[in-house]
Amino acid sequence: MREEQDMQKDTAEVTEQVSGIFPEKPPAQPLKVKTGTQKAIELVCGAAIVLLAVIIIFIVRSSYMRPINTYYRGLSAMKEQKMCNAFPSWLCNANVDDDTISIEGMCRTILSSVVTACGNDYKVSAEMVSYADKEDAYLQTLETGIESQYGKKVNISKGRWVKLNVTYEYGETKQEMTEYARVYKINGRWVLLDIPGAEA
Repeated sequence: MREEQDMQKDTAEVTEQVSGIFPEKPPAQPLKVKTGTQKAIELVCGAAIVLLAVIIIFIVRSSYMRPINTYYRGLSAMKEQKMCNAFPSWLCNANVDDDTISIEGMCRTILSSVVTACGNDYKVSAEMVSYADKEDAYLQTLETGIESQYGKKVNISKGRWVKLNVTYEYGETKQEMTEYARVYKINGRWVLLDIPGAEA
């Protein structure tokens, strides 16, 4: 009997020592099972986040195409003012010499040429084929030239020369041409400084 009591005492001491070593187990929690609606909501939210990220990346990467698309959409709509929106306002509103043609005049001339070649019912679209970034030294020289010629101090952070596949559709004719556009990020906004054309 005495031995049995001693054994119970030893067992109690060992149990007390062991329980001091290991943390106590928390009480069992019921397993939460997600409903079909909750899973669907999580899936839709995840897909929306991924889609938003793709859209943001696309906008950032293709923002240099914005002035090019504006120019060609204006040409397609036969609206020279819309074509002019691809250029900085200080350039469109600049006073030019009698022997120099303004941006608005250039847009008018291009529009007139396309109407003469294609008629009044045509569409124009442009797709980027490739591009090359311009060196910082070139951009700094351009900044100096703009300040000298237009009295406008600007910051040109990027320059990109873009090769385009331009499609002119009129009647039953579909004509594809290679054209080039030079775009510049001036004071945080991509713009054209000259008319896109057949030569770089």
